[in-house]
Amino acid sequence: MLLRLIFIILICACTDTDSSVEEEIIVPTGNKILSNSLSLLFEETFEGNSSFSNIHKQLSHDYSFTLVQDPVFKGLYSGRFELRDTDEMVANGTRAEVLFPEQVRLDRWYSFAIYFPAVSFEKDSYREIISQWHQGGAGSPPNSLQIRNDQLIFRSIGRDNRYKDHILSNVPKDSWTQLVFHIVHAPNDEGLVKVWINGEQILQLNGRNMKSGYENPRWKVGLYKWAWNGHKTSDTKKRVLYYDDIRIGNENSSLEEMTR
Repeated sequence: MLLRLIFIILICACTDTDSSVEEEIIVPTGNKILSNSLSLLFEETFEGNSSFSNIHKQLSHDYSFTLVQDPVFKGLYSGRFELRDTDEMVANGTRAEVLFPEQVRLDRWYSFAIYFPAVSFEKDSYREIISQWHQGGAGSPPNSLQIRNDQLIFRSIGRDNRYKDHILSNVPKDSWTQLVFHIVHAPNDEGLVKVWINGEQILQLNGRNMKSGYENPRWKVGLYKWAWNGHKTSDTKKRVLYYDDIRIGNENSSLEEMTR
């Protein structure tokens, strides 16, 4: 009887849930398991044995994503993405990206360090996306970080369902740049976007920033150049980018945690 009582107590303890507990993305990467984090849901430092473990990869070739030791933001390795105008299309586009799971809650922090090599990331008058918040079935992403003519652009949908470009800076070449985004994804006036570059806030948008009637946003990082779809080309034929310290935080996160 005592053993049966203990078993019942254990079952109750395991099945008891608290609706206030954060739904976490628990992914062991970068030699870290984040299940005990109060605010950090995902971290990829590229120091572990398997990069982007359990994260969906949209890559066409072995060179599309590799680990390298130079340049590096922190630690020993960074992640290198390469896209060529001759690459086969993946998911209906010329891309080398990784796609994170759909977010259950919509107040999120995102960050990464990025390196634009002058030799392999020349000026191009045709746009590309290097980070986007994609809603399945909704067409163009409601929020994206784009490059055109060596300018870093945050493109976001607004109240009138039209997109607006917000120029953040010129593209910094041959140096690491740390970007942080705090986005409250919302199809109404509760929406919020804040962007920091190297610790300095340079953009704030208030109001609608996602589409109604579609899936919640899924974050993507890497390279997507739709001008190359169908083996077309542009001013350049190859794009290379390096990423490091990729993070997702929940609503309790902060600029300090995303850049630590």
